[in-house]
Amino acid sequence: MKVIQIILISFGFFMVLFGYLTVKARRLKYKTIIFAYVAGVSLIILSIFPSISSNVADTFGVGRGVDIIVYFSITALIYLFFIVYEKIEEQNKKLTNLAREFAILNAKKKETKKHDSEKSEKK
Repeated sequence: MKVIQIILISFGFFMVLFGYLTVKARRLKYKTIIFAYVAGVSLIILSIFPSISSNVADTFGVGRGVDIIVYFSITALIYLFFIVYEKIEEQNKKLTNLAREFAILNAKKKETKKHDSEKSEKK
């Protein structure tokens, strides 16, 4: 077994362990956890049996097994990028709404204090 295979198998086990620990802690959505499991197990299998990636590459008309893995990885990264971008935009909208509500409440509070001080001056 080559050194790179040992490194990839270790990383695959780390991904599976990450999926298990997040299930236990219930921190992520199941879709993300399933992705971690599938990616980890796939990495382990492809590291132990590299000929599988060559067979898949031949099926898709790609020259080498490594190339198909790179293509799938790039596609997965682009997908994950859009998911993260969507989450950031969602958080920005929530933060904007929260800032607006805070500004309105703060303005109402100042208006109430101003109105109360005017009443006390008239007495």
